[in-house]
Amino acid sequence: MNGSDIITITGNTSFKNSDITLTVSSPNGNLVTIAQVTPGIYGDFEIEIKTGSPMWKEDGLYTITANQGVVSEHKESIQVEIKDGVVVPEFGVIASLVLVISIIAIIAVSAKSKLTILPRY
Repeated sequence: MNGSDIITITGNTSFKNSDITLTVSSPNGNLVTIAQVTPGIYGDFEIEIKTGSPMWKEDGLYTITANQGVVSEHKESIQVEIKDGVVVPEFGVIASLVLVISIIAIIAVSAKSKLTILPRY
């Protein structure tokens, strides 16, 4: 969540009988934290990672890697930008929000103008 000191990771896996190990690396490659989560009966999982401790002191992109399986046959990574111990908003999220608000405003103005301007014949 942008501006938060908690990173919530949710996902789904088709390998329900194997735990998922999450590792977080700082921008300089140091290991910050390790966590483990067990998928539910439908393969869904969710885990929260708290930022803001001294281990999160470096600003930049932190890499969160999920490994599953004996030799990490299944692996996925994402990056999260951290500044001053909190998650930095992504431009894409802000741009999407601005776009949605703009579209709603255009629809509202169009609807209002259609109600007030009626041609008479």
